[in-house]
Amino acid sequence: MLVPLSRGLMLHRAARGAGLFATSYPPLIVSRSVFGVVAAALFPGATVALLPLSAGPKRDRARGKRDRAIGRRSAANSVGDLFWSSLGSAIGGLSWNAPFGLQVVGLYP
Repeated sequence: MLVPLSRGLMLHRAARGAGLFATSYPPLIVSRSVFGVVAAALFPGATVALLPLSAGPKRDRARGKRDRAIGRRSAANSVGDLFWSSLGSAIGGLSWNAPFGLQVVGLYP
């Protein structure tokens, strides 16, 4: 499960950052389309990777652990969306494709 997720994360990062190098709309649209398809598979896959936390003999306790992990993931996504959207908007004033640079250097989750 970890190998497909890690490969998916690499493709996800590349597709997100490709906008930095786009010089016209067609390559940007293609890169965002690839990003959308990868994200549609990657995020549910990450959630499924949390499911083994609820397996085992102490099922009720494990379910609580899984629920906390999914809750933390959701909270981190929400905080990240707020922070990175604000930063991306500020950097977007420099150039229309400058916010994609955050994704290339790995500052953007």
